[in-house]
Amino acid sequence: MAETYTFIYLNIGLEHMAEVINRLIDLYEVDGVVIHSNRSCKPYSFGQYELQKMINVPSVVIEADMVDSRVFSEAQVETRLEAFLEMLK
Repeated sequence: MAETYTFIYLNIGLEHMAEVINRLIDLYEVDGVVIHSNRSCKPYSFGQYELQKMINVPSVVIEADMVDSRVFSEAQVETRLEAFLEMLK
């Protein structure tokens, strides 16, 4: 059980997460990454801005919450996505 939990994505550390993501980016020839920051899920959201700096393609972080809709700002998401799409051109 301990070995299994050691390799869960949340437990592998930011450097290893970035390596995994960058391998997938290369494998699938990804042009950009959209990252969802879910405030209700702290383990997944922790370190996402640092992770964003470590990946090899343009990316955008969209902040929202699976429980509290007040965290979501449609205008902010639209602005971020528009800027992200401009980077991909």
